[in-house]
Amino acid sequence: MAAAWRRWLPRLLLLLFCFSLVLPLPRYLAGLETGEFDLWLGRLAWVAGLAVLILLLGLLGRWLLARRG
Repeated sequence: MAAAWRRWLPRLLLLLFCFSLVLPLPRYLAGLETGEFDLWLGRLAWVAGLAVLILLLGLLGRWLLARRG
């Protein structure tokens, strides 16, 4: 039981942190001007794209290791 908590607790905390950022988002975005919104959107695309790139590189590395071994 303790091993399950050690495995899932960081994931749950990360999920709760993401929800805490997303829930007030409509009020935050409504207060932004066009240029500020474009900047926010660009930063969001950069972070999401970087996360996807790291995921794809990890999957490619795993696939190459499995193919060799």
